[in-house]
Amino acid sequence: MQQTGVPAVDGIFQALGNHDAAAMSRFYQQGARVWMVGIKNEKGVGGFETHAKLLAAMPDMALEIHSCAAADDTVFVEWTRTGTHSGQFENLAPTNNAVSLRGVSVFTVAGSKVTEERIYLDSQDLYGQLSVPRKRSSAVRA
Repeated sequence: MQQTGVPAVDGIFQALGNHDAAAMSRFYQQGARVWMVGIKNEKGVGGFETHAKLLAAMPDMALEIHSCAAADDTVFVEWTRTGTHSGQFENLAPTNNAVSLRGVSVFTVAGSKVTEERIYLDSQDLYGQLSVPRKRSSAVRA
């Protein structure tokens, strides 16, 4: 698997690839937040717990890293996760649909720990793959 050169981030992706959500906890600072920008804000939730939810929803998940870059305390990783929705996801019972999520994680690192991760993905695409009709906001933005 491609490496970022930042031990905390590399450790998170290695644990994800090994389907070991609990191992991820040692790479996040206590109180770290993971924001799933395209889906919802996980305020107050530890970082590894967000990934644990995705692993539980797709226990056969495979992970591919396409590119990564690091600058100062910020690490960018472009990835694809593929799997079968065979476990609970949010309030959605398993659909057994194949899912392919492509996204970008932006990590903020302090010392040897991740303090924040923002995950950018297309929630419309995700829910479409799960056969869940979703409405886009009709709000007009200036």
